[in-house]
Amino acid sequence: MQKLVFEDAWNRTISTCDREHIINEFKKLTFTTNESPQFTPLWKATNHKNELLVTTLIHNCSTTDFTLKNKLMSVDAGNRVVATHQFTLPIKLHAHTSMPWTFIFPVDHLNAHVQMNQDVQLILSLEKRK
Repeated sequence: MQKLVFEDAWNRTISTCDREHIINEFKKLTFTTNESPQFTPLWKATNHKNELLVTTLIHNCSTTDFTLKNKLMSVDAGNRVVATHQFTLPIKLHAHTSMPWTFIFPVDHLNAHVQMNQDVQLILSLEKRK
């Protein structure tokens, strides 16, 4: 059974409202595959550097621990790539565990030709290497 955990820094700093939102979104999910990782985008924002911040739930539905190391990730919106960037997470995601995480895409990794409006549904995925 999948369980939701918060990384220590998140646990100390997350607002009550955001925590409740994440918990409610997690409760709505059903997992039909053990493919890992899976991502559920929660919200997007930009910071003072105009970087794209995508907060998501990362799901490790497998029976083994998962580490995200030097993986190219992309954000799609309306079938258009919005951003790509390589990530390494400083944590290990244990088997059958989901955790919120914010991926920060630097400005120079954003596709300037794609408009990010409020109605766009984000899809975060690992890029398949050829």
